[in-house]
Amino acid sequence: MQRYSLNSDHGSTVSRRSARSSWLSTALLTSSLLLGGLLLPSLGLAQRITDINPGVNSTNVTAETSISGLFDTSDGSRVDVSSVKLLLDGTNVTAASSITPNFFRYKPPTPLSPGAHTVQVEYKNSAGLQRVASWTFTVQAAQAALAISSVTHNASAPLGPGSTLLATLSGTPAAQASILLIEGWTNVREIQAQEVSPGTYVASFVMPNPLTPQEAVIMGQLQKGGQKIYGAASQPIVLRATAVAPEVVASSPATTAIAATEPTPAVVPLKPQFTSHQMDQRVASESGFQLVGQTRPNATVQVKVVAITPVLGGFVNVGGTSLVDRQFVADASGLFTVPVPAPLVINSNTRYDIQATATANGEVSSVTQLRLRQ
Repeated sequence: MQRYSLNSDHGSTVSRRSARSSWLSTALLTSSLLLGGLLLPSLGLAQRITDINPGVNSTNVTAETSISGLFDTSDGSRVDVSSVKLLLDGTNVTAASSITPNFFRYKPPTPLSPGAHTVQVEYKNSAGLQRVASWTFTVQAAQAALAISSVTHNASAPLGPGSTLLATLSGTPAAQASILLIEGWTNVREIQAQEVSPGTYVASFVMPNPLTPQEAVIMGQLQKGGQKIYGAASQPIVLRATAVAPEVVASSPATTAIAATEPTPAVVPLKPQFTSHQMDQRVASESGFQLVGQTRPNATVQVKVVAITPVLGGFVNVGGTSLVDRQFVADASGLFTVPVPAPLVINSNTRYDIQATATANGEVSSVTQLRLRQ
């Protein structure tokens, strides 16, 4: 029997017909390495790498992934463990890998960077035949963890039909926010919120008629990408069946019946209420913050914000720095926002004293006061 070498340096002494026959025989013996749809040629008996992680051409792989696979020895062949070489993006990571005749695994010591990565596995079987397999996967960009710092609302008094609920959620900016009004833990209304400034979301909802008298809970929902978190307001709200007590007029039975069945429309309080912050709440940002409040629709609100910063252990105050002293006009739902810049001198003891009054149709409200701390 004549021999035929694919790597002979002396030329073939076999006829073209014999060479073609030998080539066809070799081709029939050539197997393929199947990796989840990736086909790679190899010589000798069929042998595969299976159950690879991450999968071939997989996307959205987490940065903390490990790389692993199984050597399929169901055909009776074995892997020469000493010949196995594992490369990640061209870097030899064999020494840091766990390798057996049936299995390999590598856990990167640090999270992988976002983008495409290539794995290559080289090994020989017990017959000395070389195998090479490679595939790619893509690591998703890291997502910042979502956070909700506060959920507040304007319902310090009971709400009836026609009353406006204004809720504010503070948290991670550039996300999707909504407010959940949970009535008696049975009925849930989801109210979409708008981002009025980075990380500040406001939702407004006019209470319907009729309402079931009961206690309700306000929760905030924030989602971005595949993440979703919830936060609850510290105070529940109370719902009542009527906006105000029915007015009874004794002039005639007909008038009395109408007054008893048709409640007077609710009057929105003129006195401003800050819904974004509560008394003595901490302000996290050192570049300023934004106040959100509620008053009567289209009312004019005069807002003053003064910063006081103790220094030298509190013996000296850098006080009386006026940050805001101007008017703001509420929108058609009574919502107004106040951007507050950061003072020139600021530390963890900085205090913000806030005053607000509203005016509408010649009526002037009483003063609303709020104190915040850095």
